[in-house]
Amino acid sequence: MSQVVADKAALTIKALIESEGYSLYDVVYVMEQGQNILRIMIEKPGESIKLDDCVTVSHLIEDVLEVKGVVPAKYTLEVSSPGLNRPLRFKEHFERVLGKLVRVRTSDAIDGRRNFRGKLVSVDGNTISINIDGKDYPVDIALVNKANLEVEL
Repeated sequence: MSQVVADKAALTIKALIESEGYSLYDVVYVMEQGQNILRIMIEKPGESIKLDDCVTVSHLIEDVLEVKGVVPAKYTLEVSSPGLNRPLRFKEHFERVLGKLVRVRTSDAIDGRRNFRGKLVSVDGNTISINIDGKDYPVDIALVNKANLEVEL
């Protein structure tokens, strides 16, 4: 149900957000501490997202989401940037961070491990490859439970 709501929200607001010069990075609908939350993550090509950007997009989409009845229950709308440790869920997310340090957790073990922290060396079809200590681990994106970009200091 939550993915259906997130997908419907993304379809409803994507063009509207893009018309204002932003891009839609991800939409997540979750329940946390008994509260429904619709998280909209945005980017602005060549610029970092500021609080004013989040406020602008929030005001831009809140009425559309309400009128179209996208979320079937009372909810809180959160608009933010994906952040430095941005989540990686789609092939396009992984393609954008090729050559960077990532942390990936899989649903099934691959070569005896479910947690991977290393350099993302390739994205080929639906398979990513993570290099850890000189060894490449191919991971099917469908097996990824959670993945994030890691900040390199």
